[in-house]
This record gives sequence, structure tokens and C-alpha cells, in this order.
Amino acid sequence: MRRRPQRHFSPCAHLRSLACDRRGVEGFFEEMAAFVVVVIAVGAFMTTAYTSYLSFERQEALASLGEDCASFCRAFRSFDAVVERGVIFQEPLPGRLDSQKLDRLDMSVLEGGLNIPHHLNLTIEDIANGTQWRLGERTPAGQVVKSAVSSPVLIGGPGGRQDPGRIRVVMWE
Repeated sequence: MRRRPQRHFSPCAHLRSLACDRRGVEGFFEEMAAFVVVVIAVGAFMTTAYTSYLSFERQEALASLGEDCASFCRAFRSFDAVVERGVIFQEPLPGRLDSQKLDRLDMSVLEGGLNIPHHLNLTIEDIANGTQWRLGERTPAGQVVKSAVSSPVLIGGPGGRQDPGRIRVVMWE
């Protein structure tokens, strides 16, 4: 009787894979697949981390811009060049603007008396009669980071008339 040669069992023999040798040892092709998976995973992680960092940075800039905008609005409400003065003691009355002073107001007066840290658009509106005073730059359209604050005021007219009004400040970088 003739003996058959004994074959070694190989897990890859029936697959005819180039990845395994006769002893079932993995080779270069399995290492490359694992390496590609790791590179893709690290790339996805880095992309996600970078976009979240940019989002956080944008929120910080927006919060800082909002604080500057609100601070400017408060300062404008008590700015000497636009507020009314009391009848007896001639003290400035914050939040009560004089329409005649608003007619003479220009951007150079604002820049000289108030700290303007960013680009600015200021609109003062007399709600009762529809009069508007606009100062500053035109508000840009698009994806510019901007912040807006509105505040109620009283606008004094001739004859002691007090009309409700609104200040709207828009700032951007």
C-alpha cells in the first residue's frame, strides 16, 4: 500500500489567499488593511476636533462682541452729546435723548467721546413720528460675525414732548 503524503492543515488553503502562508501566518496584506483603517479613524478624529475648536472659537468671539455691543449701547444712552439736561440742576438725564442734539450728531462726535472697538451701525428711531437717525457703516450681508442690541429710550422734542424711541446697535469685526 502506498501511503499518501500527509498535508499540513492551513486555514487559508481553501481560500487560495496570498495573505497567509502554509502555516496560516498573516502577511503584509492584513497589516495594510489595518493600517488604512487606523489612518482613516485618526483623520476623522482630527477633522472633528478641528471643526469643534473652530465652533468654540466663533462662540467666544460672538460673546465678546455681544458684550462690547451692549456696553456701547449703555454708554450711548448716557452720552453727554445726546442726552437731555434737567430743568433745574442741568444734570444729564440718561435714557432721555434730545432730538435737536441728534440732528447735529455725526460719527466724529461719537468717535471722540465713546470707545468704538469694532465696526458699528447705530440707528435711533422715534417710534411716535417715525423719524430715524443713522450713524456708522452700512451693515454687511453674509456670514460676518455680528451682534445687535436694542434699547428703549425717550426722545425729547420741541415743547417738552417726550416720544418713545429705540436705539439699535449692530457691531461686527
